[in-house]
Amino acid sequence: MIEETVIRLFRWSAILSLMIQISFTRIWARLPDMISWSLFVLSTVLVVSGCGHQEPPLSARVGELAPNFTFLDLATGKKTALSELKGKIVIADFWASWCAPCQAPMTKMQTYREAHPEWGDAVQLLAVSIDDNSEIAKKHLTKKGWDKARNAWLNPEGGKNPYVLAYAGRGIPVGYIIGQDGVIAEAGDPREMDIASTVKSLLAGVSKR
Repeated sequence: MIEETVIRLFRWSAILSLMIQISFTRIWARLPDMISWSLFVLSTVLVVSGCGHQEPPLSARVGELAPNFTFLDLATGKKTALSELKGKIVIADFWASWCAPCQAPMTKMQTYREAHPEWGDAVQLLAVSIDDNSEIAKKHLTKKGWDKARNAWLNPEGGKNPYVLAYAGRGIPVGYIIGQDGVIAEAGDPREMDIASTVKSLLAGVSKR
């Protein structure tokens, strides 16, 4: 009697073990599909909830409306939006104190007013520092004696500011000439740009785009 019971238990144990193995094999075979489905469901939830949504990057290209950023005016300590300068021609130079190639364009910018008195109030010279903080920019400006332009600071936010990436993401120095309508008329390395010619055309109402 005991022997029969043991044999039965052994048989049931073998059958149960076989069933577990079969089930495990089936689950293992379907595991990639299950993981893929789980990831699909998770990504769908994230997109619907807005967590996975990313805004398209800003761009600052010739012929397009200049992205409207807010800068700190280093002379007044007040924040100003680029859009507030609409109606003027804006010559913007993005630079940093640590950028060796930026020094020459910034030095040249100091001469524009004296060289082109005809520009008058129709042209705004905007020197935009993207140093880590405004104090670094201020000290460098004072050291160099650069006070012939509107000196501004745009917080780089550790390289994450979308406006810094739009305007200076490909490197500095970089210059932009923005027309009275807020559209970028010319962009590039300020050492190679024909700034005077572009401004003359814009003042005359002739678009170079």
